[in-house]
Amino acid sequence: ALKQEAAAEAPPAKRARKGVRFGDEAGLTGVTVVDALNKIQKHIAHPNKCHKSCKLLLKLIGGGQLQGAASHRACFACLRASMADHGRLSETPELRRVFRKVFQAAEGLLGGGGFSEAEAQWVREYALLAITRCELHTDDSFLFAKKMNALKAKFEALKEDSPTTSEVSDDLKSFHMETLVACLESAKGLYRERPWTQSSTWLLATKAYDMVSHFAQEAHRERIKRVYRWVESER
Repeated sequence: ALKQEAAAEAPPAKRARKGVRFGDEAGLTGVTVVDALNKIQKHIAHPNKCHKSCKLLLKLIGGGQLQGAASHRACFACLRASMADHGRLSETPELRRVFRKVFQAAEGLLGGGGFSEAEAQWVREYALLAITRCELHTDDSFLFAKKMNALKAKFEALKEDSPTTSEVSDDLKSFHMETLVACLESAKGLYRERPWTQSSTWLLATKAYDMVSHFAQEAHRERIKRVYRWVESER
């Protein structure tokens, strides 16, 4: 009877929380860094979990938790998974802010040698898309013009066949083209909403149209032509 009373009075056992939990300065609680990154990778591509996953990834990167090749590989897998639907990058102000911070932090890892050379090339390309596309939504006309000029330079550079560009994979080259077209389309999306962007957008569309023959995929060429014709019709 006493045992039964003691059992009845005992507080219920706490259920173990699922998911990734972070401790204080000591770092992760109950999971390894790679385990945490693997969990983030599974969720970061889901629209309802993307924002939280990005914040957790940012905390890991910013907290200096990535040590060694295994954690960098797992981090790269998270970054790649976040690009599964890259159109989502600029859907809301909250997503734009967190994606921009994540890829700025990822760029900061490039000098440490944790990523392989192939991974580093992809991280640079992902960062170009994530950071540039998100920053095009700025209210700062100077920053907008700066980003548009940088994009024009990227389009202009397509005519150069440097050793660096010839060494990268076809998949990476294709993604670079997608990055340029996606950023052009993002600028177009702001054309009516923010009239002060129109001159810069027209110049970028013109440059892209001039360089359209350098795009191997017909889908990319058609998207560029569509933007150019639309902007031209708006002038």
